[in-house]
Amino acid sequence: MPDFTITGVHSLGVALDPAPYELVPAAFTTGNNVRFNDAESAIIKNKGYESVFTTVPITPYWLLPVPTTTAYYWLVGGLTKVYVTNGTTYTNITRQTASVDVNYNATQDIRWNGGVLNSIPVINNSYDPPQMWSPTDSATKLVALSNWQANTLCAVIRPFGYFLVALDITKTTTRYPTMVKWSHPADPGAVPTSWNEADPTKDAGEISLSQSTGYVIDCLTLRNVNIIYKEDSTYVMQYIGGASVFSFQLLFKDAGILGRDCVAEFNGKHFVVTNNDVIVHDGSNWQSVINNKVRRGLFNTISQTYGATRSCCVRNYKYNEIWFLYPEEGYTTANRALVWNITTGAISFRNILNITFAANGITNITTTTDWASDSASWDSDLTAWGERTYGSVEPRMVLSATTPELRLYESTEQDGGSNITATVERTGLDFGDRAHIKTVREIWPYMTGEAVQIYIGAQLERDDSVTWQGPFAFDPSSQRKVECLVTGRYIGYRIVSTTNVSWKLQGINFVYSQNGFY
Repeated sequence: MPDFTITGVHSLGVALDPAPYELVPAAFTTGNNVRFNDAESAIIKNKGYESVFTTVPITPYWLLPVPTTTAYYWLVGGLTKVYVTNGTTYTNITRQTASVDVNYNATQDIRWNGGVLNSIPVINNSYDPPQMWSPTDSATKLVALSNWQANTLCAVIRPFGYFLVALDITKTTTRYPTMVKWSHPADPGAVPTSWNEADPTKDAGEISLSQSTGYVIDCLTLRNVNIIYKEDSTYVMQYIGGASVFSFQLLFKDAGILGRDCVAEFNGKHFVVTNNDVIVHDGSNWQSVINNKVRRGLFNTISQTYGATRSCCVRNYKYNEIWFLYPEEGYTTANRALVWNITTGAISFRNILNITFAANGITNITTTTDWASDSASWDSDLTAWGERTYGSVEPRMVLSATTPELRLYESTEQDGGSNITATVERTGLDFGDRAHIKTVREIWPYMTGEAVQIYIGAQLERDDSVTWQGPFAFDPSSQRKVECLVTGRYIGYRIVSTTNVSWKLQGINFVYSQNGFY
C-alpha cells in the first residue's frame, strides 16, 4: 500500500484564509493553544501561566519593569492609583497632597503609558500631567514631571535617547492630535530641564505631522531613530542637531497602527498591527506577515468596539515569538493572542482571558546584597557588595488581568490550575492526487510525550463537510500507529489534548489504499 509522509509541521503554522486544498501539506487549517516551535522542529502544546508577586491590591491595567542598581521593581497602574512591587510587597505610590492620595483619572481605554529615562520612570495617562518616580524607592510617591509646561496634557510620553517625546498635545482646552513635542535633552540621572519650544537656548520643540489626517498614536525606538505611528501613516524622527534638532520624514503613507502598544521591537525591526494588517518593517521597507494566511480571519473577529484600545503586543523571548493580544467581538478585555514565530513566520493562536496589558521583565526577583544585610565575615564573603543578583535572568512575559493578578506565562502545564485544551487540525489533504479516492488504514504520528486523542476525517468533494472518525486514543510512549478505515478524496486529521499533559508532534505518515476516480 502507498503511504504519504508530512514533515516540517512546525515551519508554516496556521492558515485560516486559504481553502484547505490550496495549502501545502505541512500547513494547518486551524490550531489553538499549540506552538509551532522552530527550536525543537515540532508542534508542542502551549504551556500555561501561574500568578506571580502575590495578590495585587488593585485591578492592574498597565505594567512597567524598573531595574535599578540596587533593586528590581514593577510599576502597576490601576485607574486611580499606582503601586510598586519588589516581588513580595506592594506599596502605594499614588501622588499625594498633605499625605492624602490624589486619585488619577486613567480609564481602561486610555491606559497608562511611559518609560524609563535616565533610570527615572516617567508615566502618563492622558488626563493628568505626566508623573515621575524619583528617587526610585518604595518610600517615594509619584509627582508631576518637573519642568513640564503648565496647562498642557499629552496622550503619550516616551523616552528617546536623552529626550522625552510627547504625542497628541492638549494646550489648555485646545487639542492638537497630530502634534509631536520633545523636551530639551536631559542630563544623566535627571529629567529634562525644559519643554519650552520658544526658548532659543533650548533644544525643545514641537511639530504637527499633518501630511495625513490621522491622529498620532504611539512611538517606539528603532536602532538610532524614533518611529512615530499615526492611525494612517508612519514617520521617522531622527536627531540631526542644529536649529531643527530633529528631522521628520514620512516613512509609510498607507500603514499606521491599530492602537497604542500595538508594536514590538525585535532584531532591529518592528512588528506592527495596523488597522487592517500585521506587518514587519526595518525602518525602510515593510511586508505583511499574515496576508494569505490569517489576515481575514483575524480582522473579522477583533472587537470593533475595543480592538484598538484594549490590545497590545509583547515579545516572548523564551520561544522567540511576538504575541498580539486582542479582544474578540463580545469581549471587553483581551481573550486571544496571535503568536508569530520570529524565525519561521509560523502563526498560531492561543486562549488568554481577562488580560489588560503585557510586559517583559524579571520575575524571580532577589534581594541585592548591601553592607548592613551582609552577615558573612570579610575573609569568607564571596559576594560583591551591591551585586545585582537578577542581572543575568532572561526577561519573561508578565500579563496583567482583571482577576486581579499578574500572570507569568510559559511556566506550567496549566492555565492557573486549569487544564488547557490544545488542538491542531489539517483538512483537505489529497496526497498529491486529487483524482483518486483513498482509504486511509493506518496513521503513524511521529510524536513524543503523553497521550492525546486523534481524529481522522474525509471529504469526497472539496466543498463537502468533513466526516470525522474518532477519537482514537494514542499514547506515544506505548503506541506507534492508529488503525482506522476512512475513505475520501480529501483527508484530514486532528490532534487534541484536554488534560494536564505535554506532547510534541514532528510529523505524520498515512498508509492508504488507492481506489477509483469516483
